[in-house]
Amino acid sequence: MNDIDTVLSFLAMFDQKEALDLHKKLINAAIATGVRRFAPSEWAAASNSGIAHYQYKDDVRKYLEETNSNQHKIEYCLFQPGIFTDYVGYPHAQPKHFDTFSMFVDFQNRRAIIPEDSDAPVTFTSLRDMCRLVAHALDYNGVWLTVGGMQGTAFTVYELISLGEKLRGPV
Repeated sequence: MNDIDTVLSFLAMFDQKEALDLHKKLINAAIATGVRRFAPSEWAAASNSGIAHYQYKDDVRKYLEETNSNQHKIEYCLFQPGIFTDYVGYPHAQPKHFDTFSMFVDFQNRRAIIPEDSDAPVTFTSLRDMCRLVAHALDYNGVWLTVGGMQGTAFTVYELISLGEKLRGPV
């Protein structure tokens, strides 16, 4: 990793232990070779979100905090775009190099899994907008914020379902 300024991780794994172990190895290698900045495989909802298959993301965040606790070793940013709007178009409008799948709201089949707190806002950001923001972050010479939240549009689940009903008919 010599002469590398920034490492962006895009690990997408369901094995929580393996994902954490790989991130630790990547972080340690980045520090050992003098990488200045690191972005773990956050790219979704906020850490500490309570989402079971995101537990390793919380553990990676804790590891980064511990790594920098006594001495600053690496700058990092948790990029948190929320849900990609690209998923809403499933199975149509597939972006290149990005696989989408049916989410909790399935417009194609007019179905939805309605969470208990459906009045809570859900953040949606397009993959394209997130890529633009990350490109700007890579060019930014200042210190990154620890949390790089971004927000394209915020809807409640009920508002999203209502939009789908206008487009496709009732759920």
